[in-house]
Amino acid sequence: MRRFLFFLVVFFFVGFLAFTEESRSDAQDDAIIIDEASQFGIAQHFFDEEDYFRSITEYRRFIYYFPHSELLEMARFKIGEAYFKGKEWKKALQAFEKLREEFPDGDLVPKSHYLSAMAYSYQKDYRYSREQFGKILDLFPKHKLADNAKLQIAMSYVEEKRWGDALASLREIEEGGSLYTTAQDFASGLENIDELPLKSPALAGTFAAILPGSGHLYTGRTRDGTIAFLLNTAFIWGAVESFDDHNYAVGGILTFFGLGWYFGNIYSAVSSTHKYNDRLEDKYIRSLKDKSNISLGFGQVDKSYYIRFSMRF
Repeated sequence: MRRFLFFLVVFFFVGFLAFTEESRSDAQDDAIIIDEASQFGIAQHFFDEEDYFRSITEYRRFIYYFPHSELLEMARFKIGEAYFKGKEWKKALQAFEKLREEFPDGDLVPKSHYLSAMAYSYQKDYRYSREQFGKILDLFPKHKLADNAKLQIAMSYVEEKRWGDALASLREIEEGGSLYTTAQDFASGLENIDELPLKSPALAGTFAAILPGSGHLYTGRTRDGTIAFLLNTAFIWGAVESFDDHNYAVGGILTFFGLGWYFGNIYSAVSSTHKYNDRLEDKYIRSLKDKSNISLGFGQVDKSYYIRFSMRF
């Protein structure tokens, strides 16, 4: 009886082991094996679908599973590019910096500098933007992005209304390049910006001081000028009448507030002159960009970053 029980236990144990091994084999047959190309393809699929943050997760998974892959530099770059297209500028800058640390001599370093510069530009940090563009010119002077960098530097100066510096950068684009004609057309127009009929803030302030409201009329703001004239006239008349009636307290109060409106009228006239000049210059610059066919930034349709006439990654 003991032998029978022993053999029965052995029989069921062996059967259990056989069943477990078969199940394990079936599970292995059903398992999905991810190789480098498949994992990178998944990440790229999400990127192409503009699901940028999910693509970042997949690129990071690729880096974890395949740390020695030849596609590692590209994966690092795509993470930065995904953050860039997702408008996460600071994270994009960090990702590109990490790329350059790991691959200081990599083929994608120039592009990483370019997109880093654009990220700063979108944050209106033009000084650091020019610094990144400058690294392309210093480290990769013959790279295809060199002329684009010069043009972007020029446009950053335009944004800051530093016309002379912008012209100098445009003139650095050499003849024979794809951007030469565009740069020269824009530069020719920019040379004439000093001929715009700008208003003088000092003259507007002087007019406002002599006759409240006239400084606004000088810049074409008739409604504001009329209001300034009427308010200041009312305060002056009220103060004079109060003093004539020996109502010195009321006269003092009206004089106090009247002086506030008077000096506010001068400040407003000067400020409106600056706004007038800014609008005139901005309109002129927009016309130059249209004539030169310059459009920097995100496209309206595919949200790719580009310079319309020349470059697309």
